[in-house]
Amino acid sequence: MSKQLTRILSFCALAVLFPFVVVGSALTFTQAVEVTLSIAQAGVTSLSFDEPTIYIAVDGERQEANTISGRKNTVVDLVYEGEGYYFHGWYEGNADAIDLEKDMPIAGGAEDIDGYVISKNVTLTAMRDVQTYNITYTGEYLDGTAISVPKAEGVEYGSSLVKLASNKSGALFIGWKVKDTELAPTQTANFEATKQAQEVELVPVWGTDISYSVQYSVVDASAEKSTTLTFAYETGFDKYTKTRDGYTFAGLTILVNGKETGEVYVYSDAEKDYIYNGKKLSEKLFETNDVQVCAYWESVYGEATFNFMAKAYYEDPVNGKAEWEVYTAVDGQNVAVCGNSISMKLQDSTDASKNLQLTDNFMDYFMSAYAGKEIVTSQGQTVAFSGLVNILCNGETLPIDMINNNEEVAPEDYSIGDVFEMMADWFEINSFEGKTFSVYFIYE
Repeated sequence: MSKQLTRILSFCALAVLFPFVVVGSALTFTQAVEVTLSIAQAGVTSLSFDEPTIYIAVDGERQEANTISGRKNTVVDLVYEGEGYYFHGWYEGNADAIDLEKDMPIAGGAEDIDGYVISKNVTLTAMRDVQTYNITYTGEYLDGTAISVPKAEGVEYGSSLVKLASNKSGALFIGWKVKDTELAPTQTANFEATKQAQEVELVPVWGTDISYSVQYSVVDASAEKSTTLTFAYETGFDKYTKTRDGYTFAGLTILVNGKETGEVYVYSDAEKDYIYNGKKLSEKLFETNDVQVCAYWESVYGEATFNFMAKAYYEDPVNGKAEWEVYTAVDGQNVAVCGNSISMKLQDSTDASKNLQLTDNFMDYFMSAYAGKEIVTSQGQTVAFSGLVNILCNGETLPIDMINNNEEVAPEDYSIGDVFEMMADWFEINSFEGKTFSVYFIYE
C-alpha cells in the first residue's frame, strides 16, 4: 500500500471517529451537571392528627432536608408515610400548578418510588387529602326497632361516629362495623378506602359488657402489669385489685390522646362505677375517643418539704474540727452547693419534670447538678462527698452512712425508697405529709 493511500485511510478513520469523541465528551460533561430535586406535599390537612411524612432517601439513608442536589441522573428513593389520608400521587411541579383531573402522577400514583432518576431541576409534590366517607347507618336495635340515623357525608377520617343509647333490654352499644364484614366494631371513622368520599354502610354492634385495658400507671403501660376491667350494663364496673409497694390505689385516671386530664375517678359502691365530679367513668369512656385508662396511685409517704444543703468537716490547725459550707464554681464565681428548699412528692406523670418514683436515685435527685464539679470550702480547700447524709426532723437526726450501712450498696445506688424507708423507721412515722426535713450532705 502506498504512503499516500495510507494517509487517506487514516484521515477517513479520524473523520469517522471524531463525532463519537465529541459526543462522548458531551455526554461526560452532561453527567457532571448539578441538578436539584425538591419535594413538598399539599392538600386538605386534618385538624385532629398530623400530616403525612415525606422524605428523600439516598442509598437507603433518609435525608433530613426535602431538597437535594447532585449530579444529573443521581438515583434516589421517594418515601410517603401517612395514615388517614387519601394519596393521589407524586406530581411534577408545585401544588398550584397541578390539576388532579388532568395531570397524571408519576410511577402510576405509587406512594413510595424506588430508583427515581433526577434528570433535571424539578419539584415533586405529594398530593394527598384527608380521607372522607359518606356513611349510611342501617340495622336494628335488639328489640327489632330500625335504626333511624341520617346519612352523613364528608365524614373525615378519625371523626367520632354517631353513638346510640343502650336499649331497655340491657344491651350495651359497642360500636359500628361495616355491613357484611367481620371487622371489629369501632366508634371512630377509620375504614379502609379506595377513593375519596368512600361509600360506607354501617350496622350497630350490641353486647352485654365492654372490656377495658387498664395501665399500671400513666407511665407504665407494660403488658405484664396491665389488667382488664369489664363494664356490664347490669352490674357496672369491676373493682381494680392490683397493689403497689409504697403506694395506695386512689382510683382510675385517663389519658386522652396521650395526655393527662387530671381527672381521678373513685369507685362508688352505690353506682358500681368510678366517679369524678359526679361524672361516671363509663359515660366518659363512651363519649371520648383515643382514651387510655390508667391506675392512679398516691404515695404512702405523702408530700413533704426538704431543706437541703452541703457542708464540710475538716481538722483546723488552730480550732480543731471545723464546719464549712461548700461551693462550686459557676461562671467564675463560687455558688453554694444545695442550700435549697423543695416540696417533694412521689408521683407518676407523663411530664418528666414531675415524674418522681421510689426507685429514682436519691443522690441524683438532690446532687446531680454538682456531679463531676470541683467542690471547695469558703477557704479554698478541695473536698469530696464522704458518703454521709444527716436528715433532721423535730430535733432528731438520722445519720445515714451510705458506704458502711450496707457494703453492697454504693452511694450512687441508694434509691429514694431506700432512704424513705429508713426515715419512716427512724422517726417512727408512716406519712411525711406536711412535715419538714433538713438534709445535709457531708463532705470532707
